[in-house]
Amino acid sequence: MSILQGRDHEISPSKVCMSSQNLLWIGRSDSVSLTLQEALHSESDSLVITTAPDGVSALEILAAQPRHHLIVVIDLKPTGMDLKSLITGIKQINPEIEIIVIGDHGLSWSSLNLPRYYRPVLLSHTSGSDPLISCVAKLREVVEAREDYAQLTQRVAGNMAMARKSTEALLALLHRQDSVGMISIRRDGFFVACNAEAQRITGYSVEELAHIQAWVQNLLPDADSIGSFLCAIEDAWANKLGRKELRVRIKRSDNHVVTLSMTLLVLPDELGQARQIVSLFYDPYESLQSREYQVLYQSSVLGLYTYLPAKGFLRISDTALSLVNQALGLSLDLADVIGRKITDLPFPPEVALRWRHTLEGVAGGAGRGEEALPPVGTPGRPAIVHLVMDRVDAGSAENIAVIAVVGAGREEHPGTADTVSTETISAKTLNSIPHPLILMRPVRVAQGAVADFRCTAMNPAAGKLLGLNEKFQSGRCLPEIFVDDEARDQLLGYACEALDTGKYGEFEIRFRLRAEDPDRVLLRCRLCRIGDGVCFLFQDVTAMRREERHLNQYRHVFSHMDEAIIVTDLDGNIIDWNPASERMFGYRKEQILGQPAHILTQNTTGDQLEQTSRDVLRDGDVWKGEYEFVRGDQSLGVAFSVFALLKDDLGTPYGTVGLCHDLTERKRLEERLTAKSQELRDKNTALSTLLRHAEEERVRACEQVVMDLTQRITERVYRVLESKNKPNLVESHAKLMLQELMGGAAREKEPDLEDPSLKLSEKEREVAQLIRLGKTTDEIAFILEKSPDTIRLQRISIRRKLGLTRRDRNLAAYLRKIDIA
Repeated sequence: MSILQGRDHEISPSKVCMSSQNLLWIGRSDSVSLTLQEALHSESDSLVITTAPDGVSALEILAAQPRHHLIVVIDLKPTGMDLKSLITGIKQINPEIEIIVIGDHGLSWSSLNLPRYYRPVLLSHTSGSDPLISCVAKLREVVEAREDYAQLTQRVAGNMAMARKSTEALLALLHRQDSVGMISIRRDGFFVACNAEAQRITGYSVEELAHIQAWVQNLLPDADSIGSFLCAIEDAWANKLGRKELRVRIKRSDNHVVTLSMTLLVLPDELGQARQIVSLFYDPYESLQSREYQVLYQSSVLGLYTYLPAKGFLRISDTALSLVNQALGLSLDLADVIGRKITDLPFPPEVALRWRHTLEGVAGGAGRGEEALPPVGTPGRPAIVHLVMDRVDAGSAENIAVIAVVGAGREEHPGTADTVSTETISAKTLNSIPHPLILMRPVRVAQGAVADFRCTAMNPAAGKLLGLNEKFQSGRCLPEIFVDDEARDQLLGYACEALDTGKYGEFEIRFRLRAEDPDRVLLRCRLCRIGDGVCFLFQDVTAMRREERHLNQYRHVFSHMDEAIIVTDLDGNIIDWNPASERMFGYRKEQILGQPAHILTQNTTGDQLEQTSRDVLRDGDVWKGEYEFVRGDQSLGVAFSVFALLKDDLGTPYGTVGLCHDLTERKRLEERLTAKSQELRDKNTALSTLLRHAEEERVRACEQVVMDLTQRITERVYRVLESKNKPNLVESHAKLMLQELMGGAAREKEPDLEDPSLKLSEKEREVAQLIRLGKTTDEIAFILEKSPDTIRLQRISIRRKLGLTRRDRNLAAYLRKIDIA
């Protein structure tokens, strides 16, 4: 093996590693081969030629470095080779290798008998070096273009995959966040994902609004808004990449109207096609502080509202709105107030102007305004007293809103309301929080170390949970409040950490709340530092976690059952089904959700299934039965199903659940068994008929033998009696009679073909013609498309009509001797 390089030319490492500059020459070197190789070098000095004397050596070289030589020249003249096996071996090592074969003038593709994609370039020894040089140059260009395209494709695919993975990682992170609502929309409009914040902002769960059409119909207030939003979605699908910023005004499930800042992102797949649209949105006027006081908005003790001077009321609780109506003698609802300024409402002008100036001053940083604003109201009605007014961020630096806590004044004239102390406000606020809450201050020892915590305040919910409503006194330490030593030590460690770092902590601990309680409860705890103390907010989540475990168990059973489970809503649309349903019906879960259940039945209108659903919903009973279903590939099957009504904890129906078992294979086996059973009964009937005919033939043959013997004996006896006076004749007749008796049955009598009873029918003559040709019973049955038993019966009838009572007589040989036309 030798390597030839161009003369007086140094090849750079970058070029040597390129596959298009490495050529493998297979064949023994002779003067013609060396001349062709020299001609290639004269045209391309960078070409490196590696020679191999035979096919085995060449395959070893290529197997060691499959991508080093992408051009191979096979010279057939010096020595003979198995060209087909060699080319097949080269292509199996690397299908991208280009092959040139130099052989005799008569060499052709048809003689090689190779697949189309294995066929090489064929050249003749007599064609000279020019065609070889041209072919090598063109193949080098092809190889270089292929390598450039592969590198470009790999870089593009790598960049797209990296961008897609980064985007998906970001979306997965956003899905777990509570600050931004996220909805992933599939091409068919169904939601792939919807996080908890999106459901909280809109007020609807993903089960209620699982499609973009249902989402816009329930949330957007008018047809123009719906059309604009759907056009934005269509534009995003059409552009395939990029993002689009929107401001969308929606009406929540509680009839509150909010304006959302929304971003539409197009998520591509590996090929750059739009795969999903992700909608990220949030309420810019909703601040962290207002969310912290969400429970107060629902309180019946105090009223809250949030006011933005540039826009008007952003939020107002039911209690605050009721106080406004009572104080001013109005009947406003939320839709009348939200988004409107105070001066735009039907308030007395002086009251509205003073109220607006106070709120604008608080938003501008002029201080707290609860003292500057006197009680609001009209004479003779309970006044509104502003207990707290403070600034709050409403989404940007330019938008500062005011959050206010209001209550009812004791006097019926707005100017005579009592001043409420800060301590009273704090106590009312603490007592209005529905979750258990404890305020604690540290007990410090030498060098400021925290040894314990002392409770300074506790709301009724916490006292009720801990059983301390009657005997609780402020100033108690942790051991007097929590009887569980292990849990108390953990709580002390978390409280010290929150006090030292100032970080918000959230964790779950198992507590024994009372000494007499046999079991522990699971508390979800939240700790945060307030000044030099700690706020401890906790919630009993034992039942919640138990329900989650049960739900996980049900979900595990739901996912791993072999029977298909289908859950529908009251309209008959599928809202859930398990993996067994995917295997049974041939639809993926994301394809079938939201679709009517009757598409699974053979009846396209779904009348039967809808009637069954109505019966179940009306009677509240369970339906059982079999029906035919249609799979995703349009093949049919049979299922046994049980449908039952689904009810919530209050007994209100919300859907149906069906358990389906595929009976298709069992039905097919039953059909096969039925067919086999019928076939056996038919064969048994034919066999009985055949045996009956055989027995009848045997009886007739015996009777014929007896009649023949009787006739012959009678004839001989008659002749003996006639020759009684001639002893010699009597002896001869006696011997003949004995020979006939000892020799068996008499010779069969040839039939009289002119007898009408022996005439063959048309079908029997057809069978007789095939028997004359030597066909067997099964072959005749196949030719005439009849059963073998029918042919056997016709053979018996033919033998009977022809008088062939002896079974040793060959019917085919007999038919060849007579004319049965």
